[in-house]
Amino acid sequence: MYFFMFPRANPGTAVVEELKRCLFSTTAEIVGKKTVQHVGVVSGELTDYIRLLSAGKTAPLAKEKLKSMKQQVLNELMQSAEGMGANAVVNIRFNIVTMSSLWIVSVAGTAVMVE
Repeated sequence: MYFFMFPRANPGTAVVEELKRCLFSTTAEIVGKKTVQHVGVVSGELTDYIRLLSAGKTAPLAKEKLKSMKQQVLNELMQSAEGMGANAVVNIRFNIVTMSSLWIVSVAGTAVMVE
């Protein structure tokens, strides 16, 4: 079973969500796994336009779009890591930039081999 972990307000806890082929963590290690090799830096980026609607309708649409964009860049990150022979990515950091209706979501981390 593979997990994606991201911190909550309390850094001692993590929300765990199942992913398919790769382990991801925002921390430097994955609990219960031993890092045997650092493979390299991996990243992903996605740019998209969000059409702004009336104030009441924008927030739910923007939230869903942002969730979709984050999933897409994580998939790109996973493919990059697997292409380098890694089975996990640690120290993941998201960066989200908005300029009017242009949104840029990028993610970077360190690809590693764990066992």
